[in-house]
Amino acid sequence: MLAKLKNINAFEILGDYWTLLLVRELLYGASTWSDFSAVISIPPSTLSNRLAKLVAAGCVVKKALPKRADGTYKLTEAGKRLFYIMVVAREWQLRWDPRPGAFVSPWRHECGAPLRCKTACLACHAEILTEDIIFNEKTPFHEHGSTLNHRTSAKPGADLRSSNAEIAKASVFLGDQKALKVMSAILQGHYRFDDIQKWTRMHPATLSARLRKLQLLGLCVTRLYQESPDRLLYLPSDAGKELIALIMELMKWSSSRKKESSNQPALLHKPCGAGLETDLICSACEGHVTYENTSVNL
Repeated sequence: MLAKLKNINAFEILGDYWTLLLVRELLYGASTWSDFSAVISIPPSTLSNRLAKLVAAGCVVKKALPKRADGTYKLTEAGKRLFYIMVVAREWQLRWDPRPGAFVSPWRHECGAPLRCKTACLACHAEILTEDIIFNEKTPFHEHGSTLNHRTSAKPGADLRSSNAEIAKASVFLGDQKALKVMSAILQGHYRFDDIQKWTRMHPATLSARLRKLQLLGLCVTRLYQESPDRLLYLPSDAGKELIALIMELMKWSSSRKKESSNQPALLHKPCGAGLETDLICSACEGHVTYENTSVNL
């Protein structure tokens, strides 16, 4: 039985493809093994393992059922807050990888419009742009823990809701904890291989593999800054830059779990000078977007 995982961060929880699918279904209201297996082609041992880790992380509570070993699963308040991460990932997917056949969660806002949203500064209400963010070097952007550093799964066809055999780019990226770490380093201005390695603490071969993956996904581009030997800068592409909203939501969830808080804000918003706190805004009505004021009709 897993011990309760303290100070777990969102990078570790969602950095796995199977867990992404399970969280999505839990947000829809799924609660039993049969609910999950009906739409996810997942091995029983993997399903048990991922649900146990979500319970240990405090995102899900399990309730025993008479004469049944599996029980029912329900999101806690911490689990419901994962909604904001999933919605921001969905928004990126709609903008940068709108492929026919790929399943997109059919969320609707309370205004009646299909959900499209933007990430705005809570202080000045301006939409967040990567170039408008200042990172506080004294505050770590996220911890380097590896509590849930299990092997990344990305099995085509596992998501039975999608008729497209290809996995959505947002899921390929978000479901890989190491890729998340590398991209967050790049978005903070660590462009050289040695700097990224120092920040992520990854083995060079692992880092090289993730940098290649980010390039193949179109999230990162290279630029030569030295010859003999050739040395490259790894820079975010336009699509990569817009992942800042997703990284911020991951960070926001992780910070909400910590009992202690830093006097220094992790991020500053350059246009207004305030410590950066974000809000999700409906693109149709300009109203707030929350788990409680959205619905999904499958």
